[in-house]
Amino acid sequence: MRMQVIPKFGDVPLNRITNGAVRVWVAEMLGEDLSAATTRKAVSALRQCLEAAAADGRLNRNPAVGAPLPSERPKPPRLLSQAEVARLVDTMPPRYRALVLIGAYGGLRWGEAAGLSGVHVDLRRSCIMVDSTPLRSVGRSALVTNQRPGARSEPYPSPTRS
Repeated sequence: MRMQVIPKFGDVPLNRITNGAVRVWVAEMLGEDLSAATTRKAVSALRQCLEAAAADGRLNRNPAVGAPLPSERPKPPRLLSQAEVARLVDTMPPRYRALVLIGAYGGLRWGEAAGLSGVHVDLRRSCIMVDSTPLRSVGRSALVTNQRPGARSEPYPSPTRS
């Protein structure tokens, strides 16, 4: 608000803010080399203010709605090397080490890994059955079945320590 919205629209009467003005502002921010994420956050802040003004009857409609926003480029994931995983595991309390190893080598989502127990591991076939994720609500925990149809199994590698 302080860095982008107020300098541009702080002194502009609400009924003078148009969709075209918002579009020009977006282009200006991008022209100033602001990131797509910063631009999107600024427009979102303006939209919320204008939405409140519309809800309060000060505007007929929100002029920021429909202004095109730049797409954010996803950052590539930061993957740990095998040596980094080993160092991380060595620093973890023993009860969390298996979870870190599953996260690093198992290809499971956080909730899937957190929902595992010993019954999910098939040592004979070297695989893990993924069929539930934990759900926590108001101090209670429960396992819920995955929303995807059917359980799946993930092979687990046996990482060698360096």
